[in-house]
Amino acid sequence: MSAESNKRKKIILLKQKRFREIQIQSQVNDRRFSMFLLTKGSANQATILDLLGKWRKANEHLFSAQFTITRSRTKKWLINRVVNDDDRVLFIIQVDGKYIGHVGLFHFDFTNNSSEIDNVIRGENDLPGVMSEAIKSLMAWATAELGIHTFNLKVRKENLHAIKFYKKIGYSQSGLIPLVYNEQHELEELPMNDPRKGDKYYIVMTLLK
Repeated sequence: MSAESNKRKKIILLKQKRFREIQIQSQVNDRRFSMFLLTKGSANQATILDLLGKWRKANEHLFSAQFTITRSRTKKWLINRVVNDDDRVLFIIQVDGKYIGHVGLFHFDFTNNSSEIDNVIRGENDLPGVMSEAIKSLMAWATAELGIHTFNLKVRKENLHAIKFYKKIGYSQSGLIPLVYNEQHELEELPMNDPRKGDKYYIVMTLLK
C-alpha cells in the first residue's frame, strides 16, 4: 500500500472513532476552546445537524449552490460528503460548552503534501479571534498527523473582509480562478484553457509551513 493510500485510510479511520475522541485544544488569550472532528457518531446528533444547517443558511451567499436546507439533507451531506470522504475533514469549534462554528480541510494532495482550507464558518458571535486561532491549530494538526505543509484556500474576489482576514494569518495570493454561471445560475469554475471571461473570480491564497 502506498504512502498516500495509508494516509487516506487513516483519514477514514479517524472519522470512525467516537465523536469528541479526536480533538484539538487551543486558546485565544486566556480563554480555551476545543475543536472536535466530525465523525460517524456526530451524524446522529440532532443539535449538530441543526446547527450545521442554520450556519449554512446564514452564510449561503458564500456558496455557489442554493437549496432548501433540512435536517435529513444535512445528515446525508455529513455522512456522504464528510464522514465517508477520504478527501475531507471537518472540525466543529466549541467555546465554553457552546458550538460556535467549524473549519475543515479538503482536496488532499499527498504527493505535494498540500491541502485546501475548507468550510470556514463562524456560526455564533463568541470569542473574538477564535477563527484565526482555529485555522492555525487545524494546520498544526494536519502537519503533525498527515504531513501537510502547504495550505491553499479559495475566496471570492469581492470578499474583501475574508481576504484581509487570511492575509493576517499569513496567506498570500497565488492565483486567480474564473467562475461562470451555469444553466441553474450556479457559479462553477471554468476549465483550464477555456477562453471565456469569468462572471466572478476566486482568489487562490497559499501559506507554507
